[in-house]
Amino acid sequence: MKHFCGDGGNDTQVAKAKDGMWIYYFTPRGDSLHAERLVNIKRHQYHLEPNVHFSPDDQSVIFRANFEGEENVYAVSVNKTE
Repeated sequence: MKHFCGDGGNDTQVAKAKDGMWIYYFTPRGDSLHAERLVNIKRHQYHLEPNVHFSPDDQSVIFRANFEGEENVYAVSVNKTE
């Protein structure tokens, strides 16, 4: 099964998301996607794009953020049993 990830957005961006500042993990279910919130990034300033990626073994989502005051790279485990 394939998975997808996304880096959300805020209400000043194209999607006009009111509560979209999350790293999301998407799982296909039939003709739709199930969205799971992985990381709250509401303190992230979006002048730096998080640019989410999967690790080579597909066990983590890697992203960059500045919510701690400086730019860093983070990883969150998505080690899911299929």
